[in-house]
Amino acid sequence: MGYFRDEVFWRQGIARLQFIGGLCGIVSTLSRVHAFSPGPSALFRLPEGHGPRPRMDLDRIANQLAANRPSPKTANPDQSLNLSRSARDDVMADFSIRMNNRLQFSNCEAPHIPTSKPHQETLIVDLRGDLLTITERRADGCSGSRIYAQRAIDLPEATIFAILPELPSHVRDGSFFSALGTVAILATRCGEQRRLRAVGTDKNSGQCHGWIFDAIEEAGPGSNRS
Repeated sequence: MGYFRDEVFWRQGIARLQFIGGLCGIVSTLSRVHAFSPGPSALFRLPEGHGPRPRMDLDRIANQLAANRPSPKTANPDQSLNLSRSARDDVMADFSIRMNNRLQFSNCEAPHIPTSKPHQETLIVDLRGDLLTITERRADGCSGSRIYAQRAIDLPEATIFAILPELPSHVRDGSFFSALGTVAILATRCGEQRRLRAVGTDKNSGQCHGWIFDAIEEAGPGSNRS
């Protein structure tokens, strides 16, 4: 029978093999091998006149590359973030003070914009842990309605509280004033008077009302500071 020529190409450019043999023959003879490389990578360059490298050679190259890879540096505990040491350094401490408040009313669509003239009143402000209370002090000396607020964010310039529409589950208070809004107590240096700003809304009268607090701590021995 006639002869045939069968060429096998490695499409990745590793080697080209050319076989010559009989159609009915049992043994095929390897005539020649041409090696060529399509790219610059060392893993794909084969010497002229040889077939593909054995698998063990590729494994040896990979192991050498891994051995030369720089080892990751161990984290230094002193350079890591130590939240337990400094996370609460700037937290505002508990206090109980009396404040002069400049109250103005507003509407619920824009509660931060005053719509009335200022009205002066006295407030008793207490901070116990994360719970802030703002209590109206009436002209006869009795306590009036009381706003509750939960600590939300501690910032270097101020501590922010969210006014609660419902009492905390562990509190019972017949003077509770349901509202929504935000309270900010500005940070002060030792000996300076505390400052409070608040904006809120409520529907305790059946209609929605907005209001603005701008309060400053009373000075002197009667200020009830603790």
